[in-house]
Amino acid sequence: MITAVYVPRWGITMQKGLIAAWLADVGERVTKGQPLLELETEKIANVVEAPGDGVLRAVLVQAGETPRVGELIAIIAEPDEAFDLATLQ
Repeated sequence: MITAVYVPRWGITMQKGLIAAWLADVGERVTKGQPLLELETEKIANVVEAPGDGVLRAVLVQAGETPRVGELIAIIAEPDEAFDLATLQ
């Protein structure tokens, strides 16, 4: 199953977050609930957990970049699953 990872909203005023670090590498198997990345906002720094099981197939926003809330930042899927980024965004 293909699982899209989006920047979560942790507060009413949150607009964006800085990706401080990815805690998994592309090609690494992850499980639901596993820490996937560290995200910092103006008020909080926290870990974003993997929303599903699979392989981290794509990281679309690198550490040090600041995506907006709701932006697609990664794809988790099985190695043989095809996906189209345009349909996931």
